Amino acid sequence: MSDGVLARCLGVEEAAKRLEEVHDKVCGTTKPVNLYRRLQRQGYYWPDMARDAKAREEACLKCTWMPDRAECAFINVVDWRQPYIEYLTEPYRMIDTKRIS
Repeated sequence: MSDGVLARCLGVEEAAKRLEEVHDKVCGTTKPVNLYRRLQRQGYYWPDMARDAKAREEACLKCTWMPDRAECAFINVVDWRQPYIEYLTEPYRMIDTKRIS
């Protein structure tokens, strides 16, 4: 490779096997790293690796599926300090002096 890392050059059959193997491990996960880079990181190489990995990802429905906005769950973020702020900023309550003694 261009960065000096040695990679194992695979034949057509073994390349297809490794491509499916790595794809099956990461399919459906949120992946900031694409399939091509994952294969590179494992030390594999074949001349059409980038094209094959892209084609495999595009052919997989699980890899290309994006949820609709309506399907996403939105979480209301509540500041943990809010109850204390409300308690401290509310006006003083009248205290019944009969109950104190």
